Amino acid sequence: MPDTDGDGFGDGSEVAVGTDPLDKNDFPITPPDPATLASDPEPGIVTTLFDSTAFLYTGDNPIQTGVAPDTIDLKRAAVIRGKVMTRNGAPLPTVVVSILNHPELGQTLSRADGMFDLVVNGGGALTVDYRLDGYLPSQRTLTVNWQDYVISSDVALIQLDPVVTPIDLSAPGDMKMARGSVVMDDDGSRQATMLFPAGVSAELVMPNGTTQPTSTLNVNRPGFTGDSNL
Repeated sequence: MPDTDGDGFGDGSEVAVGTDPLDKNDFPITPPDPATLASDPEPGIVTTLFDSTAFLYTGDNPIQTGVAPDTIDLKRAAVIRGKVMTRNGAPLPTVVVSILNHPELGQTLSRADGMFDLVVNGGGALTVDYRLDGYLPSQRTLTVNWQDYVISSDVALIQLDPVVTPIDLSAPGDMKMARGSVVMDDDGSRQATMLFPAGVSAELVMPNGTTQPTSTLNVNRPGFTGDSNL
């Protein structure tokens, strides 16, 4: 389907329902607003942030999945709230949002309006990691205090360029070139270009941290506009 509204999804697919392949839960692809699931406070009862947000990551069908048992601390519990969008400002749903180097905190998905809520342990700096297939990943570091709701700045993810250039570093020639699509904004047009001089070598960094030499690359370069919120 074409994507005329710039949200990264084919028109008409934004509210499609089904099993989420990332988390295997029963929610629609976009999780619900937590306000529709939270219990009403009991009159005269003081509720801690730990208790009032536990529904986000516990139960049979949590919004925040993969949280290890006993990870969230009663005194340090905090919530990071933010919004993910496209470079055109449209809400971007189903973005995987997690905390860098803290797999015990699991992950959540951005909702249909691009918003997300993530329960964490406060007490220092945490880096929020944003990932969605077909887009460049992004990260934001912010200070999170105990017993606090922290608002992260809005993040715009940049869609990967569909133009992919194969580069053979072992092929003869003085210079090899990979060019992206032409993009337009208020400052005019531009086309991202990468040059590979003769003799350049490359290596792949594997998920386990090891490296592997390679002589072939598939290069795609998105064209960044002046208003990209990276």
